[in-house]
Amino acid sequence: MRPVMPRIIRGKRPGPRRDASTVPLPVSYHRRVAAGDRRDAWTLLTSHGHVLVEIVRNPQARIRDLGAAAGITERATAAIIADLEATGYVTRTKVGRRNHYAVDLDRGFRHTSQRDLRVGPFLALLTAAPAPLGDEVLD
Repeated sequence: MRPVMPRIIRGKRPGPRRDASTVPLPVSYHRRVAAGDRRDAWTLLTSHGHVLVEIVRNPQARIRDLGAAAGITERATAAIIADLEATGYVTRTKVGRRNHYAVDLDRGFRHTSQRDLRVGPFLALLTAAPAPLGDEVLD
């Protein structure tokens, strides 16, 4: 008599059985933040804001460089640039094999409470060289 082999379903080998007490439950984002295992829970600027600042700093940068400076993936950076182009904040010009970006500094913010403010002064503030420590004036 031949030994009975366990049936393999879709290329998976049978593993040890787990009961409900050994199956790890997904932990929510808020519990991770509360537990402190999240390094940076949030930043002041969104990823769109970070990419826009990096484009102003270096309009001839590659998507790879913009993403690295903003701390996001190339794919996310490309999607954000497409969003910024679609809304008119950025225009892309092909120069040889590279893209050069131009930012419309007269565009208003998208949020209704800042719609009358222009992005140019805000981006100028974020891209300015930082003042040396000790030279700042506090009121």
